[in-house]
Order: sequence, then structure tokens, then C-alpha cells
Amino acid sequence: MRILFVKRSQSYPRSSGHDVHAYHMMRSLSEWGATVCLLTEESVSEIAKEGLTLEWCGTYSELPPAQSGESLTGLKERFRRYWGSDPEQANQIGRLAQELRIDAVVVATAGGLPLLCKVNHVVRVWYAADEQMLHSWSLFNWRNPKTWKRFREGMTHGLYERVFRDIVERVWLVSKKDALFAKWGMGAKECDVIPNGVDSEFFSPRTIDKRPKSCVFWGRLDFVPNLDAIRWFGKNVWLPIRASHPEAHWSVYGFSAGDEVREMQKEFGFDLKCDLPDLRSEVSSHQVVVLPFVSGAGVKNKLLEAAALGMPIIGSPTSLNGLEGDEIPVLVAHKPRMWQKHLTELWGSHETRVSIGNRTREWVVRYHSWSRSAKLALDGIEASLRKFGKQADATTYDSVQD
Repeated sequence: MRILFVKRSQSYPRSSGHDVHAYHMMRSLSEWGATVCLLTEESVSEIAKEGLTLEWCGTYSELPPAQSGESLTGLKERFRRYWGSDPEQANQIGRLAQELRIDAVVVATAGGLPLLCKVNHVVRVWYAADEQMLHSWSLFNWRNPKTWKRFREGMTHGLYERVFRDIVERVWLVSKKDALFAKWGMGAKECDVIPNGVDSEFFSPRTIDKRPKSCVFWGRLDFVPNLDAIRWFGKNVWLPIRASHPEAHWSVYGFSAGDEVREMQKEFGFDLKCDLPDLRSEVSSHQVVVLPFVSGAGVKNKLLEAAALGMPIIGSPTSLNGLEGDEIPVLVAHKPRMWQKHLTELWGSHETRVSIGNRTREWVVRYHSWSRSAKLALDGIEASLRKFGKQADATTYDSVQD
């Protein structure tokens, strides 16, 4: 099977969700025997491509100019302009797919649907990952006027998806909830639930001294759900904890730290470290991972990474979105007092931390491998190819086994 991925960029360090899941999906698809190509707007550095097996990798500027052809009309054209999509790029993708004998084109960017309009006779896939209408509405709170724009934002995303529903065969979402929203809002033909995975060899347990009474959180520090989580935890859990445990330590790591998180650092007294390319040793030097999400949707990559590191995790119900498996070994805290109880109990018991950490590692290796996710994606593409009366150029794949 020959697959062309289309992205604006593929960066390193992989600090954004779309860079993480696209990288690992491309890598795992190749391991299953698929031939993978990558088209981006910006040149991809060698370190960003390290570990990938790409038959072709290039940028739009390296391709010959394409004839303009028939332009979009109506709402499709308005949304193309809204996302700033270049109409010539859609034609370049269509021609490139023919030249490379592509079976499926996968667009992995929120505003990428207009890019599929000139692609014909192949399986067109939108790698949405998180359903954007659901994400926007998760940030809406009718009690807070500052969030009211999120409702309108969600409606805009829903209309955008519905307008372009006729030019995609498959949509890849990370959870069943995201897929339900895509079917309802977008009216998508086929929604594949492709859970995020984790590289369990890269994120493996480390024997390292732990700082006593410590906890850690990480993520992009310009991402609203991460900022909401830090603010809620600081106000409702950390300040009360510090009143009774003044020696306790909380670390926050991440990229793109702005004034908002720096103001919270002063208010709540956590240790802030920014733009570290490798967090494994830093995270492992703490006793507990805290994921106090109160907004957002989709699967939390940091939860999968923490589990692969064998760390005990305390999370809110929202942090468990989209996780696979019947028994997820995460301590769930609904109220501030429950957070405080779990933290103090874990701080006080080395044996409990080790036991929970071992179980989280076993769980994530079983249910959240990128290999399994890539296999689900391949099965979906093959199903669409059969509807076209076509057969992929590569081998026939066995059905996915749990």
C-alpha cells in the first residue's frame, strides 16, 4: 500500500500532538509494510525524519506549478480562504498522488480538507485526531463570558467539516467520543477510531532518585486545556497541600511558555522549566504525575508517556478520555480533597507507587501501541479500496488482533 501524508510541517522536538501522532503513524505504517511519502510546506530536518522510512519527502516549492483548474465555490471557497489554503497546492497534491501511484492521501492538519478537493481515484483520509467541534465546546462554560466565543468556534468547525464531508472517504479520530461527534456534526462516511499510542521503548522506566513529596505536569504551555489544568490544580489542590506540607514540590515543564503560565508560577509556587527536548529523566525524578484536566478532549499523550515510564498517575475524569482497556490503573480524583488524599498517600508509600507504576506500564504496552493503531488505519484504507474495486500495491494485511 502506498500512502502520502500531507502536513504543513514535521518538526523536532515533537512538542505538538499532530507532530507526535503523524510521526509515529508514518513509522508504524512502514513497519507494517506500507510505502510512505511525505509532503510539507516547510522543509523537514534530518533529525525530524530520523527513524522514518520515506520513499519520497519534499515540499510544495520543489514541485512543478500546477494548473489552476476548476476553483471552489460557495462555502467551500469561503472556508478555503478562512484557513489560508493555497488552491494551487490542492492541484499539486492531486498530480503528485498520480505520479507516485498513491493508494491513500492522508491530510494531517485541521485546515487541510480543502487540500483534498483535487485528489481523485484514491482513498482520501482526514487525520483529524481530536474532533475540533468537541474540543471547542469542551472549553465553553456558560458561566464564564470569556469562553462564550468557544461555542461559536465549535459551530464554525462543525459547519466547515460538514461542507467538506463529500471529499473524504475516511476520518481518523482518537476516541469513540470524537468519532461520534464527527458522525453527528460532519456526517462523515467512515470514522475510524485510531487511538494514540506511545513508543514504549523510548519511554521506558528509569532507575533514578525521586524527590520527596514531589509531583509533575508537562505539556504545551500555550494550549488552553493545559493552562486550565494548571490553574485549577494550583488553586484547588496545591495551595492547600502546601499549607500542610510546605516542603512539597511541584514541577511544570513545557514549550511556548507565555505570561499566563509565568503569572501562575508566581501565584502557586511551582518550578517552571521550558523547552527541554527530552523530559524522561526530569519526569522520572518525581514521585507522582498529576493530570488535573478540566477541559479539552481526545487522548492525553502525556498520560500514555507517564504510563510507559512506569509512573503512578493521578488524573481527573477528563484525563481518561479515549483510553482503551477495561481497567485503567490511574487514580481518579473528582474533588480537591480526593486529590490531596491520593497525593499524600502516594508520597507516603514507596511500595504503592511501584505497584501502580508497574500496572500502568503493563496496561499501556498492551492497549496503546502505535503498531496496533497503524494496523487499524490500514484495515480502514483497505476497506475503502475494496469499495473502489481496487487492491493496494503492497501485501495483504491480517486483521487486527487485540
